[in-house]
Amino acid sequence: MTARPAGGLRGQAIVRWGHWLALVALTACAACVSSAAPDVTLIPVDDSLVQPSVPTLSVEEAALSDARDGGVEHVAALRDVPWTTLFDGRSLDGWQAGVFGDSDDPEFTEGGVVLPIGVPLSGITYLGEPPSGRYALEVQATRKYGSDFFLGITFPVRDEHVTLVLGGWGGVVCGLSCIDGEDASSNGTRTYAEFPNGKRQTVLIEVDDQRVRAWVEGTPLIDAALEGRRLGVRPEVQPSLPLGVASFITCTELHSVRVWLRGESPEAQPPAPASSLAPIPGQ
Repeated sequence: MTARPAGGLRGQAIVRWGHWLALVALTACAACVSSAAPDVTLIPVDDSLVQPSVPTLSVEEAALSDARDGGVEHVAALRDVPWTTLFDGRSLDGWQAGVFGDSDDPEFTEGGVVLPIGVPLSGITYLGEPPSGRYALEVQATRKYGSDFFLGITFPVRDEHVTLVLGGWGGVVCGLSCIDGEDASSNGTRTYAEFPNGKRQTVLIEVDDQRVRAWVEGTPLIDAALEGRRLGVRPEVQPSLPLGVASFITCTELHSVRVWLRGESPEAQPPAPASSLAPIPGQ
């Protein structure tokens, strides 16, 4: 007589079901791991916030790509406008350091001030009257080393504020935090770019009541239509209000911050890049 496994036919069925369930679990786990890999293209969560989609390139590649969309020309057109320097890289006059519990006596180099790796944030906040209405903001900084965003620039929009995050969530995610309660990792301004260590970057932000646009090294990065949107900042970034620069688990050298108050005169405006001329979705 042939011996049967313990538990008989019912036991064999249970074993088979166990094997099948284990296979399903392994397949699902593999799918989760695959989906966790960062996408290399812009994936808008909310199409009305994005115009137009910007192909993902490293910042260096994009800056060398034949001045795509007129970005380099646009930045060049701003060189002669009446900028006001808020931070000159040599003095913290008018700024507060240590706002995140980091050192209130930061190190200066020949090129600027060092924002050390914080726990997790470090940065400086402007103590003067922040810009409002229509204005342009330029920040120059170098990512030294670290594992997350090297620049989080918090600035006013209307009577609210947002933060432009550059290189967050592991070093490549860019976008505006927060829009309708969603941060840059999950709203429609999310895009991806690489910021090599030791590479000086010029960030240009243009603001009005309905739109925020941003360029890095002359390359269009974000063009967000914000009319009717609820804006805000993440709680941990509130020490940067109303205007500040911060880094997250990353050492950054901040070189300069300057602002141009554009006013209402259309004659004062530089030529807009081609990427901003497309109609805003929904309008």
